[in-house]
Amino acid sequence: MKFEFTQKYTFPVTVESAVVTYLDCEHYIFLHKSHEVAYKIISINDEKCISEIIYKSGIFKWAQKTTTEYINKNEFKQYDVTIKGLGPAFLANFIDVKTSLKYYQNNKDQLVGDIDDDFKEIYIKKDNDIVISEIKYSLNLPIALYPFKNYLRKKLISMKEKKDLEDLFMIRRRMKLFGIDSINKESEYWKPYFKKSYFLLFKDKFIENFFNTQ
Repeated sequence: MKFEFTQKYTFPVTVESAVVTYLDCEHYIFLHKSHEVAYKIISINDEKCISEIIYKSGIFKWAQKTTTEYINKNEFKQYDVTIKGLGPAFLANFIDVKTSLKYYQNNKDQLVGDIDDDFKEIYIKKDNDIVISEIKYSLNLPIALYPFKNYLRKKLISMKEKKDLEDLFMIRRRMKLFGIDSINKESEYWKPYFKKSYFLLFKDKFIENFFNTQ
């Protein structure tokens, strides 16, 4: 049975910073080490990556294999999620989960969560061009699990909020150290991402999307 919902809140940095942080494999097991302990690329090309992340929660540890697709300059899709290991996360093997994530500058009147105020809902107008993180979830649940759909919704929302709070903390810390995150490949903020040794998913495509017009 299909169950769909959308999670949407402010992410007050540039779209470029939001995207590069999502693609930044270097920080996953350091910044998110409370629940991610290993990251492995299984296969990758210019637009699609199959990866495996080792998660832990209490006494449980599991491997999650996922396909990530770079749709356009600020949008991603994830699908084909499978789990190996013991614990509640194994239930994901019985749920077909697909997500579509995009970051964009607000251009309409709408209600969104405020990441700086415990995700409380606020009303923003179209002339407020703050960056929005919007993720759409599509779950195909077996009948036996459908009564638990709201529990699953809360868990997925909580996981995304926690990860983005950690990411936002990192971005703001980098801005304090290196300056603002406006596009400028010569700035100290952006220089590390251009190093050959720095691993970004879809690095060439990211640079083409955001920097080749400079």
